[in-house]
Order: sequence, then C-alpha cells, then structure tokens
Amino acid sequence: MFIARYKQLFAGILIGSVIAGVSVASADQSITAYLSPIKFTFDGKTKALPEGYAVLTYKDRTYVPARFVAEELGAKVDWINSTQTVAITTTTGLPSGQNCGTPAIKGNISSSGEKIFHVPGGQYYEVTIAEEMFCTPEAALAAGYRASLR
Repeated sequence: MFIARYKQLFAGILIGSVIAGVSVASADQSITAYLSPIKFTFDGKTKALPEGYAVLTYKDRTYVPARFVAEELGAKVDWINSTQTVAITTTTGLPSGQNCGTPAIKGNISSSGEKIFHVPGGQYYEVTIAEEMFCTPEAALAAGYRASLR
C-alpha cells in the first residue's frame, strides 16, 4: 500500500534527479553536478547561452563554458586534441578608449625592456607575440612604444 500510494512521488523524484543532475565518470572517479540557469552579461549587455552549452554547479562552484565566455570577450579558442588542451588566445592589454574592432598593431617588449610596435607587413610582424595591441600607431606611441626599425 505504501509503495502504491507514493509511486508517483518516487517516480517524480527520480525523473527530477535525472533531469537536474549530470553525472560525469572517468576511470577512477565520478561526480554529480547540477545544471544552473544563470544569465551572462558582457559590458552590461545580456547574452543568451547558445544551444548545446550548459552551466554546471558542483560543490558550490559554478562552471561556465570556456569557449562561450572567451569568444564573447574577443578571444580565439582552439581545442588541441592530442594534448587535451583548450587554447585561448587573447589580444591582451588593449588600452581603454580603443574600440576599433580588431586591433592590428602589435606591441612587444624586447628582452632588453624596450617597447617596440610592429605594423602589418613589417619584417617581424608575423613572428611577434603581442603583449599589447593597438588600433593606431599614434596609440602605440602614446603608450610609450616606438616603431620597429624593420
């Protein structure tokens, strides 16, 4: 009688647990995380999470999709399967007030500490790893960089 009376309640609890909980298992451990209906805002603008993405809560921590967040912040995201690595590439240090879309001028600090900027087409542009990005040569000069001599 007890089981018959509460059969729907038990079924509802079981189904609710399956819907709300996400179990992840590996060779030596398993965890239970919960889907979290959170909102994202970037520079004050609300962005919906794309189809197929989920936010999880586990042990009082919220885990968000790295690709979604990084791309919304203007970074490039790659998955390197051979090393199981998420590679996020940013254009770091864009000075405030620069809003030109995709800055193309690379600012780099040499091993001797000298600040040098490189423009597209310059001899070392392709091999330079940017420490700061600028929209104009004037912005790079204002930040204390000098133009590359090559």
